[in-house]
Amino acid sequence: AFLVRLAAKAIEKLLDLAMLGWANKLAGILFYFFLYGIIASILLFYAVELKLIKTDTMQASLTYEWVRPLGPVVINQLAVILPFFRNMFEQLESFFGRL
Repeated sequence: AFLVRLAAKAIEKLLDLAMLGWANKLAGILFYFFLYGIIASILLFYAVELKLIKTDTMQASLTYEWVRPLGPVVINQLAVILPFFRNMFEQLESFFGRL
């Protein structure tokens, strides 16, 4: 976390020097949009597996099909760097299936 914060501050200073504050703000907006999408996708995964969301609600949703696959895709990409994330969603689906 410290290294990420340090790198972010260095990039921010570089952008300030180049007078690209607008690019910094835009990148921040896009980053948080993506981050919140991932979190929403993971929460949706758990809600669906725990049967907290009805099927007709999912079918009526305009954003469910866009947000749903985001979490598993990102977690599977993280598995390249952190192997304990490998097949996490498949293992959780089988766990919830046995409940």
